[in-house]
Amino acid sequence: MKSINLSFIGASLRPDAARVIAESYLTTKDWEATKQLVLANNSLQVKSRACSIRIERELRVRLQTLTHHQIELLANGSMDTRVAIAWLSVTKHTPFLFQLASDVLRHKMEVHDPLFRPSDYENYITALTEIHPTLSSISPLTKNKVRSMVNTILREVGILNNNLKAPEIQRPSLPVNVFESIVLDNKKWLAGFLFSNAEIQELKAA
Repeated sequence: MKSINLSFIGASLRPDAARVIAESYLTTKDWEATKQLVLANNSLQVKSRACSIRIERELRVRLQTLTHHQIELLANGSMDTRVAIAWLSVTKHTPFLFQLASDVLRHKMEVHDPLFRPSDYENYITALTEIHPTLSSISPLTKNKVRSMVNTILREVGILNNNLKAPEIQRPSLPVNVFESIVLDNKKWLAGFLFSNAEIQELKAA
C-alpha cells in the first residue's frame, strides 16, 4: 500500500449515484465534462452543492479506475450489477478497503470464524499503523467516521449482514457479467469479493 487513502469517508457505495455518473461519462467521454454536467444539473439530487461536489468527486475518482466495459455495466446493469461494480470501484481505488477484505475478511472465512468483531478491525488498524505511522495522527472524529463508513459500505455490498451487534461475514453477490469483466481485467480483484487464493489460482490456470 503506497499511501493511506481515506477519502472514501466522503461517500458510501451509492450505486445509483454511481450509475448516474457512469451514464454521464458514456455521453461525454470525458471525466471533466462529466463532472461539470453532473454538478450543473444536480444529477445526484442532493440538497446542498457542497454535498454534491463531495459525493461527485469521490464517486468519479472511483469510477475512473474501471474499464470501459465495467462502466457500461454500471450504467446499464441490474441493481445487483450496479452494487457489485460500485464495490469493485471502491476496492480498486482504496487499498485500505481492498486489503481489509482480502486479508482480514477472507482469512476469517477460511478459518470458519464468520463474526466481524471490533477487535478484528482494531487489529487491522494497528498493523496498518506500524507500516504507515501517520495513521496514528488522525483525529478521533476521523477515526470514527472511517470505522462507520467501513461498516456501512460492507453492509451495502452484502459482505456483512445487518446484525449490528454481531455482524457475520459472507461472500457478496457477484453477477456473472461482473465476474467475467473482472476476469478479463485482473483476477486479483476477486479477492475483494472474498474468493480464496485457490479459487483465483484455478481461474489463472483455466
